[in-house]
Amino acid sequence: MKVILVGCEYAGKTTLADRISGWMVEMFGPEPWGPPHYGWHDHYQMPNVTHHDMTGDEIQQVMALSPRMKEVYQRYNIAYHTPTEPNDGDFLMIGFHIDDAVYGPLYFGYGGEGEYADRRILSDDIESKIMKYQPDTVLVLLKANPDVIIERMKSNAHKHQVIKDEDVELLLERFEEAHTNALMRRKFVIDNSDQTIEETFSEFVEKFEHHMNEADRRRILLRNQWNQIGPLA
Repeated sequence: MKVILVGCEYAGKTTLADRISGWMVEMFGPEPWGPPHYGWHDHYQMPNVTHHDMTGDEIQQVMALSPRMKEVYQRYNIAYHTPTEPNDGDFLMIGFHIDDAVYGPLYFGYGGEGEYADRRILSDDIESKIMKYQPDTVLVLLKANPDVIIERMKSNAHKHQVIKDEDVELLLERFEEAHTNALMRRKFVIDNSDQTIEETFSEFVEKFEHHMNEADRRRILLRNQWNQIGPLA
């Protein structure tokens, strides 16, 4: 499976990704290596820039970096995970380059239009590589109405929240623009303003199945055959 989940903070990306991971175990069996669940790369929204939980001191160190150093770190962070050759493995990203392109100029002082490392230009380069090496990647935009995002901010505030109330409408517009203009051809939108997580997940499955690649369909077929036959004695 190759999926990039994007959307404004509080749109529910990580929650949906966790539900998709469980579904992948049901569909494909346990991950061939490591733990049984399928892990997502969810470290593109500052200060969360590593795979692992960061200490309070580490978070302060990241946020104390100059805009120039933040830009460099994120550019290499994203470049490291950008495909450079064909790969049949899973490509599971939350936010990825689009989070960086939206939040960098607005909150962290880098990547604006016409500036060094303009994130719009960088996004085109990343998406060109995705289309060259992993053209079956599906780009999914999660969104919700501005008042719903703000209510979620109040009722379940993130410890290291990035966005501000007064920016929500602008952020939603920028994420939608990035999704619309993205070079990836397989993409869809889910508006979960009035949905439960299960309803959001069901909509994801229904829409994703239209974009599922042949490798994933074969994996499901083999999994079903294995379940019917069972392990060899």
